Formats: sequence, structure tokens, C-alpha cells
Amino acid sequence: MTVVTDKTRDLIAQSKRQPSVDLPLTDIVQSPQFQKRAASTENKQERNSIREQEASLMKKLRADLEANPEHHAEPVTVCRVGGRLVLVDGHHRYDCYKAAQRDTVPARVIDCSEDEAHVMATILNTYSATVPRGNEEQRQMVWGLVTRFHDGNGWKKGYSARKVAELMNVGAKTVDRMVKARVELGDDATQMSWREARQSNNDREFSSKERLVGWLTALEKINAESEHEQEVLVELIRTFNKQWIAKEELAERFAAYLESPSAFREYLEEDMTNF
Repeated sequence: MTVVTDKTRDLIAQSKRQPSVDLPLTDIVQSPQFQKRAASTENKQERNSIREQEASLMKKLRADLEANPEHHAEPVTVCRVGGRLVLVDGHHRYDCYKAAQRDTVPARVIDCSEDEAHVMATILNTYSATVPRGNEEQRQMVWGLVTRFHDGNGWKKGYSARKVAELMNVGAKTVDRMVKARVELGDDATQMSWREARQSNNDREFSSKERLVGWLTALEKINAESEHEQEVLVELIRTFNKQWIAKEELAERFAAYLESPSAFREYLEEDMTNF
């Protein structure tokens, strides 16, 4: 057992048993960096399912709060960090209280550091979420801890891959892959989702030519989130089907178009002119 995980578990326990108080909504800071849910990282079907569940639950809670002033939801969790009362769990409940024009919300207040508040926000939204989270969403939460506590050169004091894996109940190899991407991507990693970082890191391991050959072999290798890649793929397959040409030769010809959207646009315009 580690000091970090011991302290975190103690704070999580406090967030469950601490007596609640009624806090004015205006006293609570609702910051995006503490909103750890990341449904946007899921595929379209999963994302829509999560959004629909969120909307349904919020509609019911808001109606209940508006219908009966005596009714309350489960207390939200707030961390006192540097004089601020930061919301770490219960963002949907907070929004419902605000929409119902309540002045206060029941809250459990925990004193902790900013780092501890981030860990609490991540864990509480992983295991205590009313709306089920998707697999990609959980990986995004782990990635958030990696990018916060690993600066690309090493772990912040008190943290390690093993500790993050233990806190988030994921395999050590998953965290190791994230650390590898964090190191190779440098500061850019902090601006990326795990999906983006994973794709970017994979791109660094293969040349454009190798990727294009891979597309012609297995279409699932394409990044479905990239409109440019999809357009290049369509043109690649169209050319491959109408010309007798080796995959490697065609990939070499299209490599520049994959790397440069402007070059690809010029190619398409020229092709249309010739047509």
C-alpha cells in the first residue's frame, strides 16, 4: 500500500461519510479541468447513448427539484483548495439545482491539495457515476492523470505508473503505453485526448507510405476521426481500382497528399481539370 493511495482512499471515504452542508451555488467554482467525464471521446453510438441517459436523468431531477422545494439530490462533493470551493463530483446535480433556480445545494466539503482534488474528481467520476461511462472515457481519465503527474521526463513526487494503475484499477501495461506516448509527444501531449495521442504516436512509428499500404490491406487502420484521411482513402482506393499498380508504388505516390492537405487539394483540382 502506498502513501498516495492510502491518502486518496481516506479522502474518498470522507466524501461519502462527511456531513453535508447547504452551500450557496455562487460560492462553488465549477471548473472544466475538474469535469472528468469525457463522453466526447466515445464512438458516436456510445456517445449518443451516454448523452441521452444524462439528459433523461437531469430532466427528471430538475422537475423534482422544481415541484418540491423540500426535495434534494445526493450531496455534491466540493474540495477546499487554496481558499476556493471547487466542485469535483456532482456537476449534473449542480446544473439541475441551478436550472431549478435553487440558491443552495447540499455538499460535502473536503480539505485537500489541488493534486488530490484532481485525483478525487477522476476516481469519483469513474466509480460513482450515475451514468455509466464508456471504455474510451475511462482510458481518457487515466490519460488525464498521466499527463498531469508525468511531465515527459519523470513522475511527480509520490506518483508512479504502478500507483496510477492501482488508483484507476487498470493494467500497468495500459499506463506504460500512455507514459511512452507522453514522453514521445512532449508538451503536445497535454493538449491531446488519449485517442489523439494514441493515433499520433502510432503515426510516428510508421511512415506515410507504410500507413497507406496498411490502409489498402486493412481499412480499419484509418483514423475515422480525420476527414482528410477519409478523403485521401477514397481517392487512394479509386486510383487503385482503375490502375494496374503495386500497392507500394501507389502508396509512395500518395504519401505527400497524406502529409499535406493543400497538396491533396491541388491534386484533386488538377484531376478535375483533366477530367
